[in-house]
Formats: sequence, C-alpha cells, structure tokens
Amino acid sequence: MEIKQMPSENPDQVKRTLIGGKYVVSTIQRTMELKLLDLMIVKHAKQIGLDEDEIAAERGGLSLSDPGGYESMVFECDADGKVTNWTELKGVRYDSREAAELGHDELVNIYYEEYSNGTS
Repeated sequence: MEIKQMPSENPDQVKRTLIGGKYVVSTIQRTMELKLLDLMIVKHAKQIGLDEDEIAAERGGLSLSDPGGYESMVFECDADGKVTNWTELKGVRYDSREAAELGHDELVNIYYEEYSNGTS
C-alpha cells in the first residue's frame, strides 16, 4: 500500500492521496476567502519590500497572485497522512475541476517516483 486515497478532510477537498507514508498530495477548491487572503499577502509583501518571487519560492513555486479556482499542494507527512511540515514542496493551481483532478494525479505520479527512487 504505497499509494492510498485518503478520506476528505473538508468540503472543499477534491482529492487527497498518501504516498508511501512520506508525502500527501491534497487538491482543494479554493474559496473566495483563500483568494482574498492571497491578495492581502501580496499587498503586504509589496508594502514591506518583499519580492513576490521570493514568497512563491517559499510556497513550492506557487505564486500568490495566481487566482486559480483549484489548488494541489504536496506536503511531507507521517505514515497516517498527517502533515509534519506545512511548507509546500510543490503547489499548482488550476482553472477547472477536471484540470485539478488530472494535475493531482500527475503530482501523485511524480512524488511516487521520487518516493520509489528514495530521493528527496
């Protein structure tokens, strides 16, 4: 059991997959609250002179100004799928649910390969 579909943790969850007890890929539908929070973070970052690319790098390459309606995130986790480090390893946004589901599966394949090869 190296790849396991996990039960949804919230109503915005599209998919949640545990990979070898090391990674969890979570795909959600982004709510208006999340989109507004990102916009506020970008505004604050610019006010204090931070570069948006630096912030994106800390979030696994995910730009805060990308308004996608769905988001996949990869985190380190324990054997039960509980996130152990909330720094995103990777984040991708999508405009449709179909694209999000396909993107989720692509991330699962990428991180399963990484897990199988013992890298990272």
